[in-house]
Amino acid sequence: VAGWNSPTHLTLVGDADAIAAADEALAAAGAKPVAVPVAGCWHSSRAACALPLFAGLFDDIVLHPPRLPLYSSVSGRRETDPTELCSQLARQIHTPVYWQATLANLCAAEKVRSLVELSCGRTLAALQSPAYHQHPDESSVRYSNLYQQLKVDYA
Repeated sequence: VAGWNSPTHLTLVGDADAIAAADEALAAAGAKPVAVPVAGCWHSSRAACALPLFAGLFDDIVLHPPRLPLYSSVSGRRETDPTELCSQLARQIHTPVYWQATLANLCAAEKVRSLVELSCGRTLAALQSPAYHQHPDESSVRYSNLYQQLKVDYA
């Protein structure tokens, strides 16, 4: 599993045959698997070979404790230690994304009531409803996409 996105949405990565078999089994169980073309096997052990190169990018960077709450999709938690943040930035290339836990913890701890997606896609917005199932006051959290509000043409 490369992404724990919501209670009803996982991202899988693997060999084409293994993914085809998983798709078949999931479809038989009533799920709706969708193939997403990607450039690599990110967020999986298959990308671990890139870790030394990627981790080296952070050798000369000095991070300070964040002044604002910073939640990591590597741990799903709020992170404050600069050394751990550098480590997680490097490890994110080959570890699963814990989006559901990140969002649930962010909303619960920080009393978040409005989220704005800063991307040209709708991936996170599409996940928003299930992602708040663990949040006790999910109906009060608004989710929007900045690009769509600005009516940007991304073609």
